[in-house]
Amino acid sequence: MYGIFIPNSNQLMNRVHLSRKNTFLIMTQKKRFLSQKQWKLLEQSLARPANVRLVISSIQVMADGHGFECWRMIPHERTKLYNLLQPTLAKTRTIILSGDRHVGGFYKHETEDLYEATASSWTHTIPYGKFDDCSDAQECDEIDPRRMDDFVRVNHFGVIHLDWDNREMFVGFKRVETVAVNEDGNANFEKLLQPHVFSIP
Repeated sequence: MYGIFIPNSNQLMNRVHLSRKNTFLIMTQKKRFLSQKQWKLLEQSLARPANVRLVISSIQVMADGHGFECWRMIPHERTKLYNLLQPTLAKTRTIILSGDRHVGGFYKHETEDLYEATASSWTHTIPYGKFDDCSDAQECDEIDPRRMDDFVRVNHFGVIHLDWDNREMFVGFKRVETVAVNEDGNANFEKLLQPHVFSIP
């Protein structure tokens, strides 16, 4: 879940929603995430000029470090998506927004100026040690060279704030809880967790 704050502006923003179709955990050329019609709609949307483009996927696109449902499971589809996005990246700040992991995290493509924010979960974030005997990020977080920070393991939602005057985009996570406190007894619930600032071309 994401909250997007856009001050009044005449700047161009484009949202692209990717919905799953015929997804399976089998790596094969026959399986696909998007239908031909959906790919065509995506191409048409990417052809529109935009200062900021939010590509929204219900499951993770960049993550490679886990065996849960994600675009990695059908690599030819993920490659096709990257190839469609690549020509637009120089002129458009593009962020992929995803979820369905019960942890939050940021990812960066290894060669392109392309990022992904995964916000999940609003109610059931996976704590340390849930599935094995681990107690910190070093032991519990899966190894993934694209992930930028440790996972966020508190109930949260994603926040995006567009500052058109300064040509900046702030992306981060906010806690869902407004009553609980941190381990040290203090909690600043207005503070963004893992804030990242991106320039807007």
